Amino acid sequence: MLLVTAMMFSAGCGGSADTGGGADSGGEPGKAAEVSFSYWGGDFDKARMEKIYEEFKKVHPEIKVNLIQIPSDGYEQKQLATMAAGNPYDVVQLAESFYSYASKGTLEDLTPYLERDGIDTSDYYDAAIRAYSYQDKVMAMPMRMGTMILLYNKNLFDQHGLQYPSDEWTWDDFYAAAKTITDPKNSIFGLGGVGSWWASYQTWVYSYGGSLLSEDRTQFTLDSPEAKKAIQTIQDMIWKDNIAPQASQLLQGVDMWTSGKVGMIIDGPWHILSSQANIKDFDWDIAPVPKGAKEASPLFSNAFAIPKLSKNKEAA
Repeated sequence: MLLVTAMMFSAGCGGSADTGGGADSGGEPGKAAEVSFSYWGGDFDKARMEKIYEEFKKVHPEIKVNLIQIPSDGYEQKQLATMAAGNPYDVVQLAESFYSYASKGTLEDLTPYLERDGIDTSDYYDAAIRAYSYQDKVMAMPMRMGTMILLYNKNLFDQHGLQYPSDEWTWDDFYAAAKTITDPKNSIFGLGGVGSWWASYQTWVYSYGGSLLSEDRTQFTLDSPEAKKAIQTIQDMIWKDNIAPQASQLLQGVDMWTSGKVGMIIDGPWHILSSQANIKDFDWDIAPVPKGAKEASPLFSNAFAIPKLSKNKEAA
């Protein structure tokens, strides 16, 4: 959040000639309008958004949507620059940075639109609506929500005579299987990379009984014994037992998971589509994340918002 806030101030001070949305095209109900719709992602995201647009056109042929795919690397900077220049995209995809935008007053309050059009927010997961509300106002509409999952290479498990992961698996079960599969000399590891993404390390922290903040959000708790144990486990996986690859052990230009070089990965559900499309040489499956002191996995999501300075709010 501090980083995003800093970027926001930087973009605001420096100014930018980068353009986002188009000229005002009216945007009144029933009239022709043109909407710039920005999102991040790869080929799967592009294909999905185009399919959604095809369905949308059947209902609203009077609205032209310019789908604008922005690379994930630099996405926030692009959005901040267009907003600072006063010419944002009409619809923007947001996730963890939502609060920074909402608290700065850069987003349109969608609550009046929802009430006017009879949109029932109870049709959505409550956690997602709460995640994109600010001061009791819905500021973005959820697109998708997910949790961490465990994907595993059945061939590597079979090769070592290991039982597949189950609903009852503990972190001890996970660690033992990962150590058995690991063979660094042949670039095979029990676990794919475990990084610094918040959902990755918090999976361990909360499962081990730790937390990032106290329940009332007033105290930092990542220095608790439980949280320290979880973080130490992550360190040990890389530097002590080497069941997860160090940076120098990654094969350049090779996806370690889809190429069959790792026994398991713990990440988001987007890996399902990617695995279905790219894994040809081994069988794989999915299971819940293992249990520690409790069952825990962070929820993550993304949503779409309308910048307050959009010139086409009705159509957006």
